[in-house]
Amino acid sequence: MNKKRQETVQDFIPIKNIRAGIIETVDGRYIKILEIEPINFMLRSESEQLNIITTFANWLKISPTRLQFKSITRKADSDRHIAILRKELEKERSKKCKELGEGYIKLIKEVGMEEALTRRFFLIFEYESPQRIYDDFSTAYSALKAAEQNAKAYFGLCGNSILEYKDEDEVTAEILYAFFNRKSCVEEPFSDRVEKIIVDIMQSENKTIGIDDIPDIPITSFISPRGIDFTHSRYVIMDGMYYTILFIKG
Repeated sequence: MNKKRQETVQDFIPIKNIRAGIIETVDGRYIKILEIEPINFMLRSESEQLNIITTFANWLKISPTRLQFKSITRKADSDRHIAILRKELEKERSKKCKELGEGYIKLIKEVGMEEALTRRFFLIFEYESPQRIYDDFSTAYSALKAAEQNAKAYFGLCGNSILEYKDEDEVTAEILYAFFNRKSCVEEPFSDRVEKIIVDIMQSENKTIGIDDIPDIPITSFISPRGIDFTHSRYVIMDGMYYTILFIKG
């Protein structure tokens, strides 16, 4: 009698690998995610607004066919700012200044937990082969890189900058982690998740950190949510949050 294989959360994440900041899916597609620095459109003059609209329309004429814009809103991450403040307080000699600094840190935490929100904006586009076949990675990389440069040029004319990072793979993985773990990413930064997964896998294989080599770990192990519940007809539960999808008739 054949035992049915138990499915894991990782089985539902259609991502095979991340290379050079490009997502390779299990069905052979290549996807690029760019993060856009927003501007306040309403504060621009009428002529500036018209120029932005015209420039954006011109970019759409040469942009990849398959693209989407995504906005992620979450509670503000104040950990980095607090870490900088604590580093400065370590050098402070005045006891009174240290007390004021600790009070300020407490205020930041309270405001961050209750009121502060941060929004990130992303441009996501996919490589499409002119021959309608699965091309190799190098071909897809060249095409996506050209599309990225076009986007940077046109968005720059609109006043928006495309953020650049040293380690594109890590940033792309962090973006995916934030998408699949909307609740956990607030409490557990991506760096902590990576460290936890590595420790768990090393221990499960009876390996010693710092002595044995880290085994190859699928990217889905780092970005997958703790659970996905598809047992309900009207919504999905992922990482403890409820999602539903509404279709708008054209």
